[in-house]
Amino acid sequence: MRSIPKQPGVLGIDVGTSGTKMAFYDFEGNEIISTREEYPTYHPYSGW
Repeated sequence: MRSIPKQPGVLGIDVGTSGTKMAFYDFEGNEIISTREEYPTYHPYSGW
């Protein structure tokens, strides 16, 4: 697992249906690091 640099910035986290995304930006809007981790989804019936 990579670590986030020790600098001021903005951390965004999106927990969605099929995965979680994370991105860290400096205050000038430059992406410093980002990652995505997918996970399975389960449906009790076909088509749900």
